[in-house]
Amino acid sequence: MYSGQYVQKLFIIVLVIESTFCDTNEPRCYSRFDYEEKMLEKMVKTEIKNGELLVKLEALERRLANVESKVDNSVKEVEGLEMKHDSEKEETVKWVQDLKKAHDSLQSELEDFENTTKSYLDEQGRSLEVYDQRLDAMFRNMTESKHHSPVAFFATLPSSFTTSASSQTIVFNSLVTDVGGGYNSGTGVFTAPVDGLYVLSASVMVDLSTSTTSAHISINKNGSHVVYLYVNDSDGNYETGVGTVILSLQVGDTVKLTCNESGRIIYYNSIFSGFKL
Repeated sequence: MYSGQYVQKLFIIVLVIESTFCDTNEPRCYSRFDYEEKMLEKMVKTEIKNGELLVKLEALERRLANVESKVDNSVKEVEGLEMKHDSEKEETVKWVQDLKKAHDSLQSELEDFENTTKSYLDEQGRSLEVYDQRLDAMFRNMTESKHHSPVAFFATLPSSFTTSASSQTIVFNSLVTDVGGGYNSGTGVFTAPVDGLYVLSASVMVDLSTSTTSAHISINKNGSHVVYLYVNDSDGNYETGVGTVILSLQVGDTVKLTCNESGRIIYYNSIFSGFKL
């Protein structure tokens, strides 16, 4: 962009050059006076024209100054807009970074929550499986109890007898209650008719008025000793051994009572009973 002084100097040089040349169409001068008069007239016109041009030049300079001022203001505005744009850009970048951090934090919290929830649901699922198994077992037991007849027996010894051998079976031959057909009053053996949990009780009175002073009554499962009902002559002639056992029996398992010593008097009204839970 040209400055005001440079334009003014250029304009003056043009005027000078223009004033040094005469118009080729001017009339011929016939005398010195005529020549001087014409030159004076021309100089006056030139001065007038120069004045007009100077006025135009000043107007142009003012316009140029105004344009330069507007350009400067525009440059400042552009610079201000650029600074504002840079500031807004930095703020936008920072906002995007903060938003990304918040997103990452939220994503991490969501993953932790999902893992915690999955672990909790897995644990609850395992607990429900255990409960389902328990309910299934209870339902099966209830179904089996519903479809299978109950098992129970109660037998007594109506008369006393003396054992003649060791490990002799005590036969309670008076069968008072027999549900399920498990007890044999002829052999004194109870045979489980169905699988299950059984409660069996015995009360055996022994007459120790003779020279004998003790007796071992054994409850046996499948011929193997389970528990002893031990009696001895501590305060009288008659002692009673009482005991209850809870046994898990399968179909065909047997339970009976035996006296381990011979020559023992098993007193009447001794009892043997049992039932399935």
